[in-house]
Amino acid sequence: MKNKISQKDQIFIFGIILIAIIVFFCYMFIFKPMLKKIMDYTKEEETINAQLRNAGSFAADKERLAAEVKNISKRIVFYEERLPKETDIPQVLDELVKIGERSQVTFISIEPRKVERIYVGAAGKKNYLKIPVELKLKAGYHEFALFVNGVENFPQFMRVDDVKMSGDISTGKKHDISLTVSAFALEGN
Repeated sequence: MKNKISQKDQIFIFGIILIAIIVFFCYMFIFKPMLKKIMDYTKEEETINAQLRNAGSFAADKERLAAEVKNISKRIVFYEERLPKETDIPQVLDELVKIGERSQVTFISIEPRKVERIYVGAAGKKNYLKIPVELKLKAGYHEFALFVNGVENFPQFMRVDDVKMSGDISTGKKHDISLTVSAFALEGN
């Protein structure tokens, strides 16, 4: 017995094969490129969204940094106001003597040292001067603490360095003290 496929079945099989070929070609030449484009666009969308998030954080950082710059500028102005515009060693010495009198220390010697120039930023923009003065004092511990407090809380910037104290601290008598006090000023241009 020979199985002969009827013409109707042949047309049906041919139709199925034709539909399979059409589906294959549609998939390969229409749907697959579309899917690839969709995936590419999805990746591009993610990249753009990430860039937008970064731009948003940069904008927030910009505002924060601008506020920080403004705050720093205010502090610079505050500190520069505490710096005199010129060096006046006699004035610095006079202020040290006044602080010493208020704290009841006795001055043994006062020796101004060489004024040092401090360069900040681009050369020539702003130069500061450090005016060191070496002091030898006689004072009790409490009086000396009052003196240092007066120096460091003075409206003009001054710094205490190289403190050396000798004598019997336990007796509460006056001790020999040597130190360096440095005043700071803006160099007058």
